[in-house]
Amino acid sequence: MDSPLVHRQPLCADLGGHDGVVMLTWSNWVTEPRSNRYHYAARFAARVPVLFLQPTLEPGQPASVQSCEIGGMEVISFADPMDAQTFGLISRRLIERGVRKPLLWIYSSLHYDGLLRAWPQALRVYHATEDYLNHSAQMEMDSYQRVADSVRRLLPQVDLLVGVSERVVNAYVEQGGYRGPTLLAPNGCDATFFESAASCSPAAPGERICIYQGGVNKRVDFALLLQLVRLMPDWEFRFCGQATTGLEGWEQLLREPNVRHLGALAPDALARAMCEATVGLIPFVQDRWIRNSLPLKAYEYVACGLPVVSIPIDALQGEPGLFRLADTAPAFADAVRAVAPSRSDPAALRERAAAARCNSYDARFDAVTASLRAVAQTRRAGRKRLNVAVLYDDGSVHVNTVREHLESFARYSRHQIVYVPATGGEPAQFRWSGRAALDVSGGPDLSAFDVVAVHYSARVSVEGHMPPVVEQALARFHGLKLLYIQDEYDTPEVTLRWIDRVQPDLVYTCVPAQDREKVYSSARFPATEFLPTLTGYVPEDASIDDHALPLTQRPLLIAYRGRKLPPIYGHLGYEKYLIGRTVRELADARGLPVDVEVDDAKRIYGADWYRFLGSARATLGTESGSNLFDFDGSAAALIERELARDPQADYATLEPLLRGYEQAVRMNQVSPKIFEAIRTRTALVLFEGEYSGVVRAGEHYIPLKRDFSNFDEVVHQLRDDAFVTALTTRAYDDVIRSGRWSYRTFVEGFDADIEQRVLRETGLALLWVPLFVRDVSGAFEHLQATTPQGLLLADRACDRHGKAALVSQTSSPLQPWLFSPPSQPQPQVAAEVAPPPSPGLPPPKGPLYHLGKAGWSMLPRAVQRGLGWRLRALAIQADLPPGAVNKLVAAAWTLTPRPAKKALRQALGGS
Repeated sequence: MDSPLVHRQPLCADLGGHDGVVMLTWSNWVTEPRSNRYHYAARFAARVPVLFLQPTLEPGQPASVQSCEIGGMEVISFADPMDAQTFGLISRRLIERGVRKPLLWIYSSLHYDGLLRAWPQALRVYHATEDYLNHSAQMEMDSYQRVADSVRRLLPQVDLLVGVSERVVNAYVEQGGYRGPTLLAPNGCDATFFESAASCSPAAPGERICIYQGGVNKRVDFALLLQLVRLMPDWEFRFCGQATTGLEGWEQLLREPNVRHLGALAPDALARAMCEATVGLIPFVQDRWIRNSLPLKAYEYVACGLPVVSIPIDALQGEPGLFRLADTAPAFADAVRAVAPSRSDPAALRERAAAARCNSYDARFDAVTASLRAVAQTRRAGRKRLNVAVLYDDGSVHVNTVREHLESFARYSRHQIVYVPATGGEPAQFRWSGRAALDVSGGPDLSAFDVVAVHYSARVSVEGHMPPVVEQALARFHGLKLLYIQDEYDTPEVTLRWIDRVQPDLVYTCVPAQDREKVYSSARFPATEFLPTLTGYVPEDASIDDHALPLTQRPLLIAYRGRKLPPIYGHLGYEKYLIGRTVRELADARGLPVDVEVDDAKRIYGADWYRFLGSARATLGTESGSNLFDFDGSAAALIERELARDPQADYATLEPLLRGYEQAVRMNQVSPKIFEAIRTRTALVLFEGEYSGVVRAGEHYIPLKRDFSNFDEVVHQLRDDAFVTALTTRAYDDVIRSGRWSYRTFVEGFDADIEQRVLRETGLALLWVPLFVRDVSGAFEHLQATTPQGLLLADRACDRHGKAALVSQTSSPLQPWLFSPPSQPQPQVAAEVAPPPSPGLPPPKGPLYHLGKAGWSMLPRAVQRGLGWRLRALAIQADLPPGAVNKLVAAAWTLTPRPAKKALRQALGGS
């Protein structure tokens, strides 16, 4: 089986429906052991794969991937600014590890602008560990301003703000303008880890040791410490952590006899050093930034049983039993001596152990996952307008059912639908500037879309029907990916391998739920949802009603067109031929007026088909599909061998050999022809079956036994006008008039599905407008593009009120997708050219429009339907744009005199 090495990760409900985490940091994983980032990364990695990004390399050095002590996590080091090679490396690592829906967990507001633009659909959490909006003495002014500005730019793009203290959260809300959900998650500790260390390394009796652990940098108040160590010569001061070079205050401090630098220790050694100490210190420079923070070391000291003396920090004021606050060296000395005896006090140790467990990172992480679930639920429930690309085969739109299925998305969806031909030819570059700098794939870029839906006309069961470059673009796409599929019994393993490669989020399948696992194994596709769909819905061609003759004027008793399908379609395929051939023989023997053919050459298409249906009292039908799933090709090989031996062999001859292949999957489904017959009020004579629950025997159709033993009874019922009228009316009311199987209902379900699954939209506006050129005389001419819609991006777009708005071609988010580049260069359009209003854009809605609309709404429904169908038929013949009919009807009705309105009501059956 040709499958990728790693299948897609299951979505994690705890993480709001994501399957991976990308942590955007400015840290160094090696030199900052067991930091806040470590604890969250470890807990994320226990659930999903994690990539930890750090800008630690020098310019020009290539990005690299390293494993680390946490299973399920990789560290990616890169040089700032991030380049296309780095982005490519990140994307490949995610794909290789089966991640398609990563959560972006952001510590750094710098370094990652391009990456955020490249993944506009990803949910974003900003973990605010410091108050970067307030100046600190440890930051140079230009550095402070750069960081503060970057934070303010980032906050509007954030979906959840996690802050380590109430002051930090308030700063980002009040000074940063953040307006989204927040979570207070103070820095905690790994209580279990430190409790274990404390039991192995108890404090030595009589020792007097102050300890500071953490980075030795400008944040530390060296002047305070120097005075403190001189005030307490009988105490030893130990420092654990990497020291920044060139700090004059630090070098002076090291010269004191009671100061000892232990260096950067491994986590186990650091825990032992803390457990051997008497008091923990937090001696930072006192400014608003520090006062608003919550140092990571605070509860780690507590977990080791240490009393803590700290400079004033708001988050610690509420715990006087754990933290003693002091703002001068003498106050620090007094506090250290006052709390030292509690280091060995059993009651104080129990209180500290309880506080450490209460403030463990496990408890913090539970709160984080609850917030993620809530944010995801809110995002799913919120109304949004999504950019949706529908990839289809433009060589199939001549088929009515295909075209109607495709057009229904744009007609009824409330989202922005863009149709993209996706078969044949090589697409030109399809990119937007927000991502182009980070993409070296060379293929089309779909990241401007929130959703990409592959239509069933682009047949993924046929090798090469979709060009590899399009398939690869789909595989790279991180938004919501959908596949509508039909004829799933055709080369099913080819389809399964396509799903393996592209990893769609949703597959709309015709395989019944009870047999779905046999075709789409959950072990093979753990993160793909499979939802039910039909092969087609109630046709909307307005001319169909014109062909539905009154029952007394229908010359035929039965009309049917079938054909003999190849044996690989199994018994369901054979029934299409069997019912036609046998009914024709029985009808001919009885002299019945029927038109039944099973010859491919006698098939009927287009409007002639509806005219044909509307001329008969009834039509025949069977369940559609095939129950023969040839996963390994052995059934096809068997048929080929038998046909080589006997070229005349048909399914009836081969059935005993193929019976075993048809027992695994039951694929019976309703055919669109059932809807077409009901629409023309033609009675259905069907083999008994399920028909996807659309129609029921005796209620909506006349059941015909498979041995045809009740054929004469069926004929008797078809000759009964009252019976046929009641049957077809009931079927019309339940199937057509109810709207349950309409394209509108189908698309409403589609909208609900994608809205529930897209957590964050790109927010990009797609501007598809007709492009015009103007010649020297001032005349406008439409410039046709190579897409079926004849659309390109113009440099000026007309809004819905007909006003021209400048749209810069260089900064527009989308460029045209051209599958077949034109042979001649396209004329250039000067920037000042403004095309006339597009006929597809609605004019301003003035009083006349609203008056007409009100009048239309007061009409009886029968009148509305009668007028609507007739005007839609005229619109189709005149090739008017969608939406024009409703406006025409509303306007025409307001101008119609009352006597004429009354006559129309009577003529159209209104009250």
